[in-house]
Amino acid sequence: MATNKRIDEIIDVIDENLRADRFEGVDNTLRSLDVRILDTDELIAYLSSTLPAKSKLPYRPEFYSSAEIEIRNRGEYEKGLLDGLN
Repeated sequence: MATNKRIDEIIDVIDENLRADRFEGVDNTLRSLDVRILDTDELIAYLSSTLPAKSKLPYRPEFYSSAEIEIRNRGEYEKGLLDGLN
């Protein structure tokens, strides 16, 4: 399980990059992540922090789908877990 510090780091880095209009870099970050090694809290942190710029992140829909599949495969999916993050 990710620590609060790790979650904060993810959110802070993504937020900093989005505020600086570094959308391609954020999209590349999502593309480079292996959803199999990130825990569910980290996956949700990436999804929630990138939500405001989802229209500028072409890879995000695929990342969302991969994250959802992984969470379901782990048996960690609960109704409402990803609501509003698509």
